[in-house]
Amino acid sequence: MAAKADGVLRAMTTYVAALKEFTARAESTIEAVTHDGQKIQYTAPGVLSVSRPNKLFAERRGDIVDQAFYYDGKSLTLYNPGSKHFA
Repeated sequence: MAAKADGVLRAMTTYVAALKEFTARAESTIEAVTHDGQKIQYTAPGVLSVSRPNKLFAERRGDIVDQAFYYDGKSLTLYNPGSKHFA
């Protein structure tokens, strides 16, 4: 079973490595526990777009996060649209 899984993973990474452009979507969940033990989940869907050799865009927007990342081959910029801060 492990050998089959390894083969599938290697085939997938070989395929993605050969792509000139691709986009991936994900959703992350953060769980916070309050002082009285209540669990609260915060979600943040995200998207990652790559255009090789030197372009990247990633964005997360959710309950407690609002961020965009830009890479142009030279600089990586983090931008928070809600507060209008960047780094």
